[in-house]
Amino acid sequence: MSIDLKKAAKLIAAYKEHIKDLPKSTPRAYTFTREEIEALLKQDGKKMDGIRIYFGAEMKKGVMVPRPIMVGCVKNKATDQLDDYGIPEEMPKGKGPATGNGAQDGGSQGGSPCPSNCGKSNFLN
Repeated sequence: MSIDLKKAAKLIAAYKEHIKDLPKSTPRAYTFTREEIEALLKQDGKKMDGIRIYFGAEMKKGVMVPRPIMVGCVKNKATDQLDDYGIPEEMPKGKGPATGNGAQDGGSQGGSPCPSNCGKSNFLN
């Protein structure tokens, strides 16, 4: 898999422009370890066929902060599409928090935000 670095730089620059007036701690990226990705791809003893990343946000000190939510996906042989694994069609009813086997919250259960975990400086970060 390759990436067009010029396009990536343009997209990232647009996001940085969008958040320029927000606190410096506003995430610009998230890093996921091999272990986090492998755990998502091998959950419940099943082999996932891919990962979907949803874009979420939460308010922190009056600022909307982006949060990636990673979900393992399995191939639907009937439609040839990737379906989210362990995520029910409707929000479960009942007591306690709703959880899905396939979801990994990029802000609390995995992933490290940049800043503070940005790695070596480059033209993208």
